[in-house]
Amino acid sequence: LLLTHATYTTILLVPYAYFLYVRIKQEEKLMNI
Repeated sequence: LLLTHATYTTILLVPYAYFLYVRIKQEEKLMNI
């Protein structure tokens, strides 16, 4: 149960972390202008 929960959490967190990373990079580009 714990392993399944950890896998499920990882599957949810990876796209979320990627989304945050892309947003930060876009904000840096806007600040550089």
